[in-house]
Amino acid sequence: MPRSPLFPINTDVELNTRNPPVQTAATWAREYQSNQAPIVDAKLLTLSQGSPGYAPPTIFTDRIAAEGGNLSAHAYTLGLGEPVLREAVAHDMNSAYRIDLPISAENIAITCGCNMAFAATIAAIALRGDSVVLPFPWYFNHEMTLTAMGINVIPVLADQADGTVDPENIRAAISDRVRAVVLVTPSNPSGTIYPAEKLETIARICQDKHVALILDETYREFVLDTDSPAPHDWKPPHGLFASQIAGREWDWTQTIIHLFSFSKSFAIPGHRLGGIACSPYLLESKDGSATRYGPICKVLDNLQVCPPRADTQRAVAWALSNTEHRAWRLQMSNAVWSRLVLFKNVLEQVVPQGGDAIGIPDVPATSAAALGWRIESMGAYYAFVHHPFAVDSTTVAHALAVLCGAVSVPSTCFAPANAADKIPCLRFSVANVSDDLIRELPQRLVWLMEIFTMAPTNPEDAAKDEIELRMYPGESALPHVMALIAKELSEPYQIYTYRYFLNQWPRLCYIAYTSDNTPVGVIIGKMDRHLRGSRLWRGYIAMLSVDTSWRRHHIGSRLVQRIIDEMTLLGTDEIVLETEQDNHAALALYERHGFIREKRLYHFYLNGNDAFRLVLPLVKQKQKPMPPPMRPPMRMWPGTIV
Repeated sequence: MPRSPLFPINTDVELNTRNPPVQTAATWAREYQSNQAPIVDAKLLTLSQGSPGYAPPTIFTDRIAAEGGNLSAHAYTLGLGEPVLREAVAHDMNSAYRIDLPISAENIAITCGCNMAFAATIAAIALRGDSVVLPFPWYFNHEMTLTAMGINVIPVLADQADGTVDPENIRAAISDRVRAVVLVTPSNPSGTIYPAEKLETIARICQDKHVALILDETYREFVLDTDSPAPHDWKPPHGLFASQIAGREWDWTQTIIHLFSFSKSFAIPGHRLGGIACSPYLLESKDGSATRYGPICKVLDNLQVCPPRADTQRAVAWALSNTEHRAWRLQMSNAVWSRLVLFKNVLEQVVPQGGDAIGIPDVPATSAAALGWRIESMGAYYAFVHHPFAVDSTTVAHALAVLCGAVSVPSTCFAPANAADKIPCLRFSVANVSDDLIRELPQRLVWLMEIFTMAPTNPEDAAKDEIELRMYPGESALPHVMALIAKELSEPYQIYTYRYFLNQWPRLCYIAYTSDNTPVGVIIGKMDRHLRGSRLWRGYIAMLSVDTSWRRHHIGSRLVQRIIDEMTLLGTDEIVLETEQDNHAALALYERHGFIREKRLYHFYLNGNDAFRLVLPLVKQKQKPMPPPMRPPMRMWPGTIV
């Protein structure tokens, strides 16, 4: 790990902002080894990032090439974007929303993607210490941006019946320090589309409370009239840009800040082009003969100087009203909707191959839906799927990726840490994979259920109503170990870390099982020379975890004593470990077993917490035996490298 710099770092970013979820999922994808999958060489299914899996049409790329040949395409443009694109966006919005009081180019700013639009908006309207109401499941980059800026996030849980938030819960969450309410429709991650009436009610609440309603409509062109025969046409998403709502006069520019993107509908996410529609007061306006530069204009000048060119801006301006390109966009929207329907259908279909694929006989063929994989909501790019496991979604998503080769994003990324269990779901993006790959997903979901429920030993070996400690038997128990560690410990581990310990020192890993064969605790250690050439054998306790519901049953104490006994038998001179300095229960546990505090390690953990290093000196034996072979017979999938 690289050394930290000598200068201080913004803790709002380093410690308080979550790790990038899509990049984390990509790391899991790299851990997957198809030759060790339940069925060898099962290809990787990447359903994590909301990215189009198809290229822009030739007419569009040809237009970019033609526009990009001009010298001006490689120069700076105006800070708020090319005038021709701002005009085209205004015209397109007037048409899409059927606006009776037209939007003009003065209402439009072009940005380097929609995330930039959101960040610039927040920087323009909120101070550090202010608050923003953010319904969850939320778009993780919104929460990350707010946290990094020192803005307090006020989470409001969406109604699980329809995936939208109750307007009265929004009203109750707005305090004097709240500067905005953020909504995404269609939602990322759930795909839920807010009904027009509910949006109008929330907009009126924001107007009455004098807070902004930030409306992210990145997926607007995936709102189809699915009640009509296929192929479906677009339909107006809502009426918030009208001159009246609910029969009352309404000026949307006093309350609404609208965000949009061309990444999804134009299939150009790498071009980074999005924008803002809002009051000209926030952008650029005339004050008599002088030009007034608003707060969003100033922020954008600092962050992006100007939006990307060469010359996607002019090509998009042309394509917005081009009949052929509009037809292509509508065709792609219908294709993505059809894939969502396919996704729903294949979850109901019986998977032909059962447990024989991973060495468990007599597991009947079944469907993913029958095993508890249930679609909570779907729309735009996403299906938000309830998983059937009694562990957190990060553990499930990690195991599904590294063991079964299907990559998703867990709902823990879309919720506050203290409420992640309220939405035990995974987000699957269907836009970036083919129909054939969608058909492969249910098999992976069934595999994961079989892996998570397989018993590493015969249940009859365990005495009734007793906890039994068993030595790690091999890869069959790896999901149990991963689930226990990921659920209870604050430090994240990759599968390589587990295999580093388990494959080299399986004799120093013990799992606690109940009489019904449920894993409820685990301890992992290692033993080697302290230094090269040293005669000192040092044992190390790397991980100890006990299921929360099984604490106060002395399981942790038994696991610690077992590994001490085993290391003593192997001739260890001392045992060391680290634990968080404020984990008083763990410190007390280890100190009862004779460990003493040797050293305080500052900022030892990734979350910035300090640790204590504890050490237990062991009585030397008169004649120390060499450690015996550490590897018992291991049950492995074909091709497993140990």
